[in-house]
Amino acid sequence: MEGKIDWNHLALTALAQYNVVAAQLVFLGHSENMTFRVDTRDGENSATFKVLRIHHPITQLGDRIWQQHAIIESELMWLIALHQDTDLVVPYPLQNLSGTFITSVAIDDTNTTLNCCTLRY
Repeated sequence: MEGKIDWNHLALTALAQYNVVAAQLVFLGHSENMTFRVDTRDGENSATFKVLRIHHPITQLGDRIWQQHAIIESELMWLIALHQDTDLVVPYPLQNLSGTFITSVAIDDTNTTLNCCTLRY
């Protein structure tokens, strides 16, 4: 499956659901998730970055629980709670245009989808 996926296209498709326009998309790595740094311009001179995670492990031999919607959502709610209730500096999940934190993106014509999330740093 992985040889057929255009990861940059998939990343840009997911980012469109967050109303994020990437000035630059930089591949960071692939282990439990495919991750990209998303450099954006917010306003005239304010450069910011976000991280897009595509929940697809490098190997399909492991436990698939970490790609499940409920598990990802639980992690994102935990990050929000840490951000709001502590002084810890943690990434903050962004809501998509539907008001949810997880975006499912079709990877091909078979309606197979991968869950994605975007975090602000």
